[in-house]
Amino acid sequence: MKTGRITAESWLGPRYRPGLNWRLFAALCGLESSLVIVVLTLYRLTYKQTWSAFLLSLPGVAFCGALVSAAFFGRAAMHTWSRGKREDVSSASLTLLVHSLVLFVAYATAEYTLRSRAVIQIWGEEVHGRLLLPRRWNVVVERYVRMLESFEKRPSYYQEDPLLGWSIGANRVSQNGLFYSSPEGFRSMRPAVSYDRSAPCRVALLGDSFTFGEEARFEDTWNYYLQQRLGPNCQVINFAVPGYSIGQMYLRLERDILPHDPDLVILGFTDGALDRTLGIYCFLMGLEWPDCPWVAPRFALRDGELVVVNAPLPHPHEIYATKAIYDLPFIAYDRWYHTAEWEQRHWEHLYASYVFRFLTTLYPIYNVVDPEVFDTALHDVNSALFRAFLDLADKNSLRVLIVYLPMMEDYGYKVRYRAPVSHGVLKDAGIDFIDGTTCIAQLEESRRFLATGLHYTPEGERHLAECLLPHVLKQLSAVRPTHGKPTVTLRCPCE
Repeated sequence: MKTGRITAESWLGPRYRPGLNWRLFAALCGLESSLVIVVLTLYRLTYKQTWSAFLLSLPGVAFCGALVSAAFFGRAAMHTWSRGKREDVSSASLTLLVHSLVLFVAYATAEYTLRSRAVIQIWGEEVHGRLLLPRRWNVVVERYVRMLESFEKRPSYYQEDPLLGWSIGANRVSQNGLFYSSPEGFRSMRPAVSYDRSAPCRVALLGDSFTFGEEARFEDTWNYYLQQRLGPNCQVINFAVPGYSIGQMYLRLERDILPHDPDLVILGFTDGALDRTLGIYCFLMGLEWPDCPWVAPRFALRDGELVVVNAPLPHPHEIYATKAIYDLPFIAYDRWYHTAEWEQRHWEHLYASYVFRFLTTLYPIYNVVDPEVFDTALHDVNSALFRAFLDLADKNSLRVLIVYLPMMEDYGYKVRYRAPVSHGVLKDAGIDFIDGTTCIAQLEESRRFLATGLHYTPEGERHLAECLLPHVLKQLSAVRPTHGKPTVTLRCPCE
């Protein structure tokens, strides 16, 4: 009987040829690369209004080219596969199997690497210091729902306000123990200390965190230093609230300050307050204030009149019950909402892939900007609010000092210099103001701002109070007698 060694050819047939079909392998690689380009360019359709606008753009041209390339490589792969099945079925099958394994291992490795190196920050996930796009709405919802639940168990220093968005709660102590509030809801030196309404002179401070005295004890704020310089006959009340816009300051003047009948209102603000005027959702300003889950009133101009477009303000729980960020009411009116950073419609399933997100991060889509948040709107709305603020004060016989408070960006120290927007807005509106930039500049760079770079040092706060004192004394040199209050003459207690 004839015997012999069993070979692969005798077992699998005469068409067996060991090895890969490299033409098929190359065609499959070309097909997959073309399809990746098709998906990435098609993703950019989200910021184009029509298909024709997309096809006439550079991504549209790349999309068409990738489609042609995909058709070419697809046809080549089919042709090579059909021919391989006729001539060498095992080699074609092996090539397809090996290619699938290589593709799977490469994708799984990339996915695992990105997921393992992703670091969760307040503003989103980062990979090697690069923000991974898009930012996920469900992550934001989880964070702020937990925050609201914690506020219900233990009230924070701030509270929801149906008109202003948020305000300071009555008789509160901040979590870090730096801030106290009075029964009226203002910052105070000690907890539960009411202000004396019988004081012959009263100065109201209004503004954002630089006027509030963020990161500082009450005794280290320019509010306190100004009170010490004015003496016991004049009471200084701090109505400032961190994160406030010019619009919120106007509403706080109208609702909270006028009933206290002050003799002078000092409006102290930074450039950030003007930016926030065109903002709505506080969570979008997470870098500045990550513990703010509320909504701000948004002013806009309609036929030359100021209106709050999102009144009445939605409750925070309504916000975080929304399924997608692009479904939030008036989201296009928020200057801090950058469409390119967030999820797009119809692409939700692909966002589960970190590889896809990383590729769209490397080649991000363009930001779609609504005219309501253009720089012209920033200028016009803030200019109208400043004029409305002064008109309201004038109708109530209030003296007003408008004070620009510089940030680190104004000096280009450790950060890039940025010309203050506020100066142009106020000058174009013909409004006089005190520029605190030159005052703080009198200090050495290392003595101006805290190590965080966000707010003034105690020395900076004291120096600002000294700079403002002559202006305050000038305004209060002859306080108007109202409601039985005596006329008071103030002198600088410098001597």
